[in-house]
Amino acid sequence: MQTLETARTYGRIAWLRRQVLLQLALRRVVAGVVAALAALVALGFGTAAAYMGLRLWMGPIGAAAIAGAGWLLIAAIAGIYAGSTPRSTELDALEQMEVEARERTAVAVERLTGIGARAETMSGTLTLLFALFRALRRMGRRGGDAPDA
Repeated sequence: MQTLETARTYGRIAWLRRQVLLQLALRRVVAGVVAALAALVALGFGTAAAYMGLRLWMGPIGAAAIAGAGWLLIAAIAGIYAGSTPRSTELDALEQMEVEARERTAVAVERLTGIGARAETMSGTLTLLFALFRALRRMGRRGGDAPDA
């Protein structure tokens, strides 16, 4: 029963860790999408600013350039966040618990395998002893019936 409970505990811990990892990955995906959209907007404003700069050299250029720079800054911040490796004490603790549960499960399975091997060896030994006993018994019966030469 302890082996089953250990396996269940490992399963629960592994499931919790996977859930946390999935939540963190989803956050990074959303940040990556925001970064990509912001980069597209920044490119649009940058293109508009370059066009207006070449065309007019005055007023609207500054507004478009500042808007493009703002979107580029947002894209850079979101991109850095999306590319970062998540670290949290909760995730570290779950990882450690998962490792410990996996080790306990491996030890329990090894213990059960050892018990199975001993039982197999014992049953093989008993079978061999029983066969030997039967053979000796048959030899004993035949020995008394054999004629003297």
